[in-house]
Amino acid sequence: MYSSTILLVKPEPESRTRLRARFEGSGYKVVEASDTATAMNMLNRSEIALVVTELYLPVANSKCLARTIGKSPALRRTKVLAYTTHGKRKDRDWAKR
Repeated sequence: MYSSTILLVKPEPESRTRLRARFEGSGYKVVEASDTATAMNMLNRSEIALVVTELYLPVANSKCLARTIGKSPALRRTKVLAYTTHGKRKDRDWAKR
């Protein structure tokens, strides 16, 4: 059976709490990470169906996270939703690829 677990990757705990409540209210299991390194450790240890993350994170951004997921045969079914409030065209184009 395919997992319905969402991994939230967001540095601000208050934002994670709000997003977690929304997803759990829709019946999803939610796990949290505050940075890319923690997120990768969690991905390697459990079945995550969707990663929801800001595009720009401190230290290593979500592009690194998305590339790693995309290159891993074990994570090929994991979807990534990366968002940004910057709204730059180059970010939208990158996300489409």
